[in-house]
Amino acid sequence: MDAHDGMAALLRSSRGQIARVQVGDTAFGMQITAIGDEQILLTNRWGRTEALELPRS
Repeated sequence: MDAHDGMAALLRSSRGQIARVQVGDTAFGMQITAIGDEQILLTNRWGRTEALELPRS
């Protein structure tokens, strides 16, 4: 999803909550560090980075 001020993504938590995020935002205890065409990178409070694959359209 392209926002007027950069890439954005929709994340859904295990509880069903949905958050629209951009790089630098924090959602569900994770900081959004990168959003690409195929994945989003999230960093937890201990500095560990995880990659989530984005669904193909």
